[in-house]
Amino acid sequence: MKELNIQLSERKLRVLSAIIKSYIQTGEPVGSKAVVDLLDNSVSSATIRNDMAELAQLGLIEQPHTSAGRIPSQAGYRLYIDKLMTRYPLSDEEKKIIDDMLSDKDDPEKLLENASAALAELTNMAGLTTTPAAEEATITHVELIPAGKRNAVIVLLSSNGIMKSKLCRSGCNITSDLIGMFYNIVQNSIVGQNICDITLPYIQTLAVSLGEHAFDMIPLLMSVYEASREAGESELCLKGQANLLLHPEYGGTRARELFEFLAQRDKMLSLLRRHKGGVSVVLGSEANQHALDGSSLLVANYRIGGYESGALGVLGPDRMNYAKLIPSLEYFAMRVGKLLSDVLGEGDISDKDGSS
Repeated sequence: MKELNIQLSERKLRVLSAIIKSYIQTGEPVGSKAVVDLLDNSVSSATIRNDMAELAQLGLIEQPHTSAGRIPSQAGYRLYIDKLMTRYPLSDEEKKIIDDMLSDKDDPEKLLENASAALAELTNMAGLTTTPAAEEATITHVELIPAGKRNAVIVLLSSNGIMKSKLCRSGCNITSDLIGMFYNIVQNSIVGQNICDITLPYIQTLAVSLGEHAFDMIPLLMSVYEASREAGESELCLKGQANLLLHPEYGGTRARELFEFLAQRDKMLSLLRRHKGGVSVVLGSEANQHALDGSSLLVANYRIGGYESGALGVLGPDRMNYAKLIPSLEYFAMRVGKLLSDVLGEGDISDKDGSS
């Protein structure tokens, strides 16, 4: 996160915090009289006006138009999030609501899809999840399902819970002898291998080693390669884009630009991959993407077996309730990681040593 090297008195910090909390709640520019009321009349209007003028000079608040009150700038939000905000403690009831939203616990991909939808529903914004990273994933099972004389479906399952299927059209009849040869190759040279190691040269080398049977086996092995490649790519699940249209910040061309950006999944995946550890807050200007100006992205990584594996996120206007959303997303990530660890048979190291 970006650190701001700005020294402010305790009173000015209280003024800034009051402006931000009021604007998050109402969406209306905040005037000096409102700040006086928010501070229980402990400071005069003249002092508040002077403080607001200094905060504006420092770029922490802005005036959207003449004679209006002030609104936070992204620099103001950053200072608030990093230094001033008091996180909202989730109640047991709120945790139970999140637990109940995470259904389909036995299907990793469906679980992550439901987590995206649940985040969107809970926040009234867009919810995002990524499938587990495949750097350490291995191939655990490959199945060949005949679908006619010369057609078959290859089903591949990886250790990170990703399942991919490919339709294969063979140049010869798929006989029991061919199926037996296929499973022999799979068991000896495919299952247990790291997904990243199933490269095209690796498949070609396998085929060459088969001698006269290479031609018959190449279509099946190529389907295994294609399924492995897809299983090794992180996928983004995005739900609740329509929720963004409910926020007045996305009027005019801003919504169109944002939706066009979201359609470019690779850019969003790249943005999510930059952030590790606990919950990160990416303010629009920090993402170096014009389409995200005026927006914020909250990102949390979930852990499988104690290792960071994928990400969850919430995208919406920068006027969001960070104090409540950050602990909610943190809890979401913890629960998703625990559920995926259970499904995939991976004990979470953090459960063993007592750390979170």
